[in-house]
Amino acid sequence: MRLETVRFPATHIALVSGISAEYPWATMTGLSVSKDPNSPINKFIDLYGEGIQHTAYNIDPQADMEELHHQMEELGWKFMTPVLSYSDESGALLKQMFVAPSTPYGSFIEFVQRLHGVDGKAFNSFDINNIDNLYERYADYSNWLAKKI
Repeated sequence: MRLETVRFPATHIALVSGISAEYPWATMTGLSVSKDPNSPINKFIDLYGEGIQHTAYNIDPQADMEELHHQMEELGWKFMTPVLSYSDESGALLKQMFVAPSTPYGSFIEFVQRLHGVDGKAFNSFDINNIDNLYERYADYSNWLAKKI
């Protein structure tokens, strides 16, 4: 899967494999590149070199993401986002939450959940606006964190 984002111009490529053709999201490796030298992607590379910007963990469809977010905050986890939710035309949902980096433009963690729609198929893509929103929050949080240091 290859996606092009707009507000933070970049190409995002996801290689996925899964437990079935209907659920190819069990494991995923992604690559994001940007020609914009001021993009959050390139700020990460400028500060830390090429490497893993974030790691994503698949959350069981039976889990309550809002409750998980709340429990993790109670334990001291800091998040860049609340639980973000997007649906497709069948009602399938993509839910994501992003843990804040500990250093400006540092590595972060994503928790992602793909839920079935009325057709029985899980959300089978990404939301381009979500990716742009994530990078906006990543930049805002990183800039806020840099001022605290």
